[in-house]
This record gives sequence, C-alpha cells and structure tokens, in this order.
Amino acid sequence: MLKRKERQDKIKEVVSKYEIATQEELADYLAKEGVHSTQATLSRDIHSIHLIKSCSNGRYRYRLPSTGDLEISQKYRTILVETVISADYSMSTAVIKTYSGMANAAAAVIDGMNSSDILGTIAGDDTIFVLLRDEATASLLAQQIKEFIEEK
Repeated sequence: MLKRKERQDKIKEVVSKYEIATQEELADYLAKEGVHSTQATLSRDIHSIHLIKSCSNGRYRYRLPSTGDLEISQKYRTILVETVISADYSMSTAVIKTYSGMANAAAAVIDGMNSSDILGTIAGDDTIFVLLRDEATASLLAQQIKEFIEEK
C-alpha cells in the first residue's frame, strides 16, 4: 500500500499523462499502475492536490494547476506577508483580510500575478474578494497566502 504522498504523486503523473474526466476513470488508470484506492480517498486526494476540472476539446478533464498560474515573486510575497491577516475561500471566491487600509496594496499584488485563473479583485479598506475561475484555484490561492503569512 502506497503512502499518501506517493499515491498523490502517482495521481499527478496519471492526470498529466492521460485525459481523465471522472474519478472512476482515474481509479481505473491508477489500478493499471498498481495503485488501488477507494472513491473517498481519491476525492480527498483530488481536493488536497488541487486538481482542476476544465474543458478541453469539448470534454471535461482533470488537470494540475499550472505552476505559473499563481506564481508570486519574492517582492510581492513580502507585501502580502506584511499586509494580510487571513485568507479563506468559498466556492470560486477567495476572501482575504488585511490590516486596515492595506487591502488595495494586497489586491494590486494579486492583480499583478496576471493569472488566467484570476478573473478579478474587489478591495475595500481591509477585505479583498478575488473571483477565480473555479473552486480548486480559489482553494489553492487561499492556501498559498496562508502559507506566506505563516512564514512571518
């Protein structure tokens, strides 16, 4: 039986290699690779590794988020670390709380990421709403920001 990290690495490999539309297809491909997993475990793994379901050639398929999709330079990372208090998401919207008066600066950083998965931001005094293309990307952005602010 593979450990969680090994199983998730195998999922990433299979999804990168084949066009997989459903969890059942993923389970079948994994079984061919010698990895047997329950549907509940696959579902948790898909969420944990932030697989995205997108349409390609008229067919939905799982894909890994592009590494450049949510890449943040060191300079901008510092701005987020110094301004953001918390990050969370609901569906395809990330909600980022900042220190008072800092939301516009943090939103400018997020806008500057130039990711095709970020549809737009709205900033108030201390709150930013980021509309993303899907829930998996919203989860990924919130998680990345949480990791940045935990580095303080």
